[in-house]
Amino acid sequence: MTMPIELSTYNDNIKSWGARFRATVINKGNALGITHRTNSPSPAASLPKIRDKYRVRYGAINKVVFTFPRSLIYTQQGAGKGIGGIKGSRWVNAKGETKKTNVKSLGKIGSSKRTQKDFINQALDSPQGLTELSDIAAESLGDAIVTGIKIS
Repeated sequence: MTMPIELSTYNDNIKSWGARFRATVINKGNALGITHRTNSPSPAASLPKIRDKYRVRYGAINKVVFTFPRSLIYTQQGAGKGIGGIKGSRWVNAKGETKKTNVKSLGKIGSSKRTQKDFINQALDSPQGLTELSDIAAESLGDAIVTGIKIS
C-alpha cells in the first residue's frame, strides 16, 4: 500500500511564487516608465490588470497562467498604433467585430520614438522568475515523491 503524496504545500508555494512574480512584473513595468496616458482609449492602467491563474491536475498545480491586456504586448515589443510588427495580428473587439493590423503599419517596429520596454522577459530572467519556480517544483515534488516511496 502506498502513501498518498501531500501536495498542499507545493500548491501553496506555487501560488505564493505566482503572486510574487506578478508583483515583480508590475514593478519592472513601473521602473521602465509604463504609465496610463490620460488620452488612452482604455479607462484604466494596464499593469494592475495582470492576473495569475493556476490549473490543477491530479491534485497538483501543473500550469501557471498570467493574463494581461494585449496593449502590454505592444509596450513590451515597442509597437503601437501605426507601428506594427512583421506579421500583424487578428482580434475580436468588444463589439464582436474581427479586426486586423493595418497593412501600412507592418514592419515599422523600431522606426519611431516608441521604444521596446522588455519588462516581462526581465522579470522571467530575474532571480524571482523561472529559476525560483523550477527550484520550488524540484524541491517540493521531489520531497513528495520520496515521501511516497515505500519499499515492501
